[in-house]
Amino acid sequence: MLSWETPKSFDATAYDLYYGTDLNFITDTTVVAGLTETSFDPELDFYTTYYWRVDSYDVATKYEGSTWSFATDGKADTPDPADGAVQVGQNALLNWRAVNVDGVTYDVYFVQSHDANGVPEFVDNVSTNSYTPETIMDPNSFYTWRIDSVCNDANIIEGDVWHFRTGGIAIKPYPADGQRLAPTDITLSWTGDR
Repeated sequence: MLSWETPKSFDATAYDLYYGTDLNFITDTTVVAGLTETSFDPELDFYTTYYWRVDSYDVATKYEGSTWSFATDGKADTPDPADGAVQVGQNALLNWRAVNVDGVTYDVYFVQSHDANGVPEFVDNVSTNSYTPETIMDPNSFYTWRIDSVCNDANIIEGDVWHFRTGGIAIKPYPADGQRLAPTDITLSWTGDR
C-alpha cells in the first residue's frame, strides 16, 4: 500500500500518482489520475526497485511532488496448501506465488514432522512455482515446507515456513456424516484418498 500525507495548511482536492521502474517516469510507468484518497494499493512485481511521486492539486494549481523509491523482495508467498491447512489430500502438489523475474529458481524444503514445529529439509531446486512430493504423503500427518527464491544474481531470499496436515485415507462416507436415514438395513461405504 502506498500512502502519503499533505500538510494541514494545504487543501488538496485531488492527487495524481506516478509509479514504475523508470526514475524519470517516461517508460514503464503507471499513472493513476484524480485520486481523492491519500493511499493506493498497486500491483507490484517481486525483486524490483520502484520510483513513485504524488502530484497534488488545489482548486487552481498542480504541485509536483518529490520522487521516492522502494524495492520489493522476492519472498515466495500465497502457499497452497495454505499455512495451517488440514485435511489436505495425500497426493497434493505444493504451489506458491512465484517471483516474476527471469532466471529465478526455487529451493524447496519439505519434511514430514511429528507436529507443526518441524524443520523442513532441502529436497529440490525447481524453475516453476510448483513441486510434486516424490511419494504419496502419509495420512493424518504433519508436513512442513518452505520455498527460498534463488535470484539470478545468486541472492537467496529465504521464505516463510508453512505447515499443513493431511487427511485420513477414508473419505466420502455413505451415509454422509449426520445424514438421517429411515431404513435400518443399510450398507456403510467409503472411498479411499489415493
